[in-house]
Amino acid sequence: MNAVQFMKDEMPRSYQITDRQPGAGGTLRMNVTGMGKDFFGKPQQQSGVIDLVQEGGTWKISGVTWGKRTLP
Repeated sequence: MNAVQFMKDEMPRSYQITDRQPGAGGTLRMNVTGMGKDFFGKPQQQSGVIDLVQEGGTWKISGVTWGKRTLP
């Protein structure tokens, strides 16, 4: 298994939004929590950040961070 797929498999599949912070220039940052997996595959509560940017009237994900791992 490659490293990127391994990291994705550890991250939560669903999440709850705990806070929203609008930014300048059509950006939004959401703080989230969800149930992921630890290094050994055991369930683990994780917190993260989802950054959004508005392009052409549509919100798009610009970045996702769970714990210390970031997905572009």
